[in-house]
Amino acid sequence: MRTLDEAINGADVFVGLAGKDLINETHLKSMKEKPIVFALANPQPEINPAVAKAARPDCIVATGRPDFPNQVNDKLVFPFIY
Repeated sequence: MRTLDEAINGADVFVGLAGKDLINETHLKSMKEKPIVFALANPQPEINPAVAKAARPDCIVATGRPDFPNQVNDKLVFPFIY
């Protein structure tokens, strides 16, 4: 697989550390049932959690941002830095 579209199709989990708005609703809809999305890019995640939940109510979404209620602690997100 050489593209994000190919890799995310049928995936259970997305772990992002790339950049703002990298994935969209179409990407989420192509994932398996109850996908897990770690949109960890800062300062803007790969997908806004509200957008993700609107597209896929069954998804679990976490970000690295403290102003979102779904923040994953930075020590878990970037373990090799600490």
